[in-house]
Amino acid sequence: MRATDYAKITHKKSSRFIKKNKHWYFKTREGEVKGPYETEEDAFDDVEFYIALMALHECGRKGRSL
Repeated sequence: MRATDYAKITHKKSSRFIKKNKHWYFKTREGEVKGPYETEEDAFDDVEFYIALMALHECGRKGRSL
């Protein structure tokens, strides 16, 4: 098992993921629900992308002068 595999397993246990009917969704810290996704793996992949996007957005905000 690789270190990245372990990280995926621990995140999947989070209550961030929701299955409703046949689709998967994930909840953001801001309280939004994103989805639907065909599989849990699709939702997991997109949550990783969402987190990276939010991190970039936050870096951009910190770099701005007021």
